[in-house]
Amino acid sequence: MKNLLTHARPLLLGCALSLAGLIGTAQAQAQIQAQPRYQLGERLPEVAASTEADSYRSLGWNALMPKNWNPAQAFEGLDFSALSDADPRAAEALKRLQQAWEQAPVESSLDRQRVRMTGFVVPLDGSQGMVREFLLVPYYGACIHTPPPPANQIVHVKLATPSKEIKLMDSVAVTGLIRVQHSKTEQGASGYTLSGDSVAPFQARKRRS
Repeated sequence: MKNLLTHARPLLLGCALSLAGLIGTAQAQAQIQAQPRYQLGERLPEVAASTEADSYRSLGWNALMPKNWNPAQAFEGLDFSALSDADPRAAEALKRLQQAWEQAPVESSLDRQRVRMTGFVVPLDGSQGMVREFLLVPYYGACIHTPPPPANQIVHVKLATPSKEIKLMDSVAVTGLIRVQHSKTEQGASGYTLSGDSVAPFQARKRRS
């Protein structure tokens, strides 16, 4: 049997985008057009293992979700195609989505591992242009143009040294110590925190000729 999460991921994003479309604003659409480098919902490839000896494990987003968790369960019996802008069921569905995903289970075996991850930045501060804390999210537009992903798909990063090089929806590679620790912010709830050792712009691995 194929992995349930492989099939569930498009549904997760599809549900989020459907709900966002029902309650979205013209301002959000303008922001999307102003940042054309990535498309809404686009993901980065997993960061390749370093060629140098180090203590970091390359960690993909699937690993953050327990294998027996069904992320689509909150939408059983709901027909998105039947919802309109004025349908109160759209707002109720969004509320159900937020409640279920804020309580999404985490993978406890990851606690205290040193990891390397890729994702997109949602800053939580920015005093004088310096970012110390941000949410790392798996796809472009998460928490900004769509409802937040499940808590087990958001990592709250706390940098040891503030950075002035990162901004909203930048694609980055991060290293540090991950903890199974829930936190709630204005931008979304996270199931993990990461004490960041380093953050750098994401660079796709070049193919060998």
